[in-house]
Amino acid sequence: MKKESYRILAVDDHPVVLEGIRLVVTRIEGVQCTGLINTTDLKLTLSEEDYDMYILDLEFPDTDGFCVINAIRDARPESRIIIYTMHEEPWVLAKLLDLEIDGVISKSAGTEELCKAVNVVRNGGTYFNRAFLDLTKKRKMTVPSKGNIFELSERETEVLRYLSEGMSTNQIAEAMFLSKNTIQTYRKRLMVKLKAKNVAELVMKGKDLL
Repeated sequence: MKKESYRILAVDDHPVVLEGIRLVVTRIEGVQCTGLINTTDLKLTLSEEDYDMYILDLEFPDTDGFCVINAIRDARPESRIIIYTMHEEPWVLAKLLDLEIDGVISKSAGTEELCKAVNVVRNGGTYFNRAFLDLTKKRKMTVPSKGNIFELSERETEVLRYLSEGMSTNQIAEAMFLSKNTIQTYRKRLMVKLKAKNVAELVMKGKDLL
């Protein structure tokens, strides 16, 4: 049976940039990329279609890009998100990390590095290009090799703490006022970040992070 395509939705209000993203990303084997030029259509798409990954700009004429990220996280918590932006300010990176973004690429880096980021994030990693890695030094993050950033978000840390206390997924969801699916997504991310095979190993490896 033929493997189903990995579906990506790119959202950028500049048609030329959007087409460039779509053309470059679809060169990756097994990837299908659709483009949207406005966030109004995105709201409808989130309610009707499911994508594996979203590639977003941060500036839109009708809304704040950070609000778009939150909307995707609420509607599709298991989807991965890569930000493709011209903004390289430290506060932008800090806010994106708080929102648990899977990757950030500066538009000055070009679309070829965007392809590299897509492959890394698609396989469960995180990717931040050099412009953003340089900014992380001021935040004293742990930066592994090959351009990845390892850092637990506040919510991931909270989930890890509850898991270490022996709480189930349902109990954590109730305690954090989140859905069971969202908690499962956080667990999966923790397993990837800490390279754990099960919850017991996850708790053991994460004890020094609490």
